[in-house]
Amino acid sequence: MNALKLWCKAHSVYSEANKAESLFEGLTGRMKASGWTLIYYGDGGPGDQKLGVLGLSEYTKELRAFSCSSPVKVIGLRNTLSQADKLDAFAHEIGHIECGHDLGNLTDRDEAEAERFARVLCAKRPRHVVRWSVAIIAALCLSFGAGVLFANRSVDNPSDLPSAAPEVENAPVSNTIGKETEIEDNAQDIQVVVTASGDKYHLETCRYVKDKKNDSLRVLTIQEARDEGKEPCKVCRPDELLTPEE
Repeated sequence: MNALKLWCKAHSVYSEANKAESLFEGLTGRMKASGWTLIYYGDGGPGDQKLGVLGLSEYTKELRAFSCSSPVKVIGLRNTLSQADKLDAFAHEIGHIECGHDLGNLTDRDEAEAERFARVLCAKRPRHVVRWSVAIIAALCLSFGAGVLFANRSVDNPSDLPSAAPEVENAPVSNTIGKETEIEDNAQDIQVVVTASGDKYHLETCRYVKDKKNDSLRVLTIQEARDEGKEPCKVCRPDELLTPEE
């Protein structure tokens, strides 16, 4: 899914869910209306027993959250997380569902896409997403204004129509500069995790770190990790979040 389509989908979910008293409550109600059951686990409560009956206990051992469509549509959420972490993890699982991922065979690319979705949904989006929304609105306004001007001139004085705009020779150069600036900005925004002894930085959902204990991990921005000499993991590919997909 390209980045703009993903943003539109996440924004649509946000707009619908944000009508509730809190975003979390809105998302919960929305998923329940779609046939999904939210079950809390990890505290020894009834949720752990329900998941055991469903044969889903294996998911509760290390994962912060999971989603499963068989035998029933379930979103599991670790109850010992902080409320902010619950929202992040919940939004990530909703991302998998909304993006149509195969929940029984998730890939690293799926994890990265769900993380992008969660960032938009939880308003933790990189700066380029904000710029896109502003640019889209500006472009629509300009297009509308130009259309009105064109229509008025065609009626009043057809010979006074504007000629084609001259080509801008340096457009490719300025576009490249804009992308480089965008990448630098995003490197300051996007968070990754590193282990105590590793030389790579990872997405939080990467299989190499998601099962490790929190006290053995550090959260940094991509730029901070680079400053420490870390390199991107070749499995979860965190640097793909720096540049929007075409």
